[in-house]
Amino acid sequence: MNVEFIDDYDGLDSALSVLSNASEIGLDTEFESNRSGTTLSLVQISDGTHSYVIDALALRDLSPMESILDTDEIVWIVHAGRQDIELLAKATRGITPKRLFDTQVGWALCGPEYQVSLAYLVACLCDTRLPKSHQNDYWLKRPLSDEQIQYAADDVKYLHQ
Repeated sequence: MNVEFIDDYDGLDSALSVLSNASEIGLDTEFESNRSGTTLSLVQISDGTHSYVIDALALRDLSPMESILDTDEIVWIVHAGRQDIELLAKATRGITPKRLFDTQVGWALCGPEYQVSLAYLVACLCDTRLPKSHQNDYWLKRPLSDEQIQYAADDVKYLHQ
C-alpha cells in the first residue's frame, strides 16, 4: 500500500479527492499530552488502498477534511478510537462519525478478550507483526523520519482487514 505524507493543502486536496470515493476509511491519530492539554500531531487515514499521513502541525486548519468526515456515506474504522474521535472533533467543527466500527470493540464482542492492542489484533488476524519501535516517540518534533511516517501509516493499513 502506498503511503503519502501530506504537509500542504494541495496534497490534502488531492488525498481528499481520492478518499471521497471510499465507503470506509481507517482513521488514527498521533498526539502529545501534557499538563496544558493534548496537541494533535498527525492524522492517519486510509481507504484500504491508499494511506495518508497528514501533518496536523503544518496544516493547522483541518476543516477541508470535513467533506469526507461529516457524511453518512463513509464508515469510520478505528481501533480504540475514543481519543482519536475527540481530537478530530476538536480539529473540525465538532464532527463525529455518523457510522463507526471500532475494531477493539468488535473483537471484544466476538470473544473473551477486550482492550487488545492493534498490534495484537493484526498479529492474530493478518499474521503480521507491527513494529512498535516508535510507539513512544515525541510526535511534535519535525522533521519526521521515514520510519516514523511508516509506523504511523501502519496504524491504519490493516484496519479494513
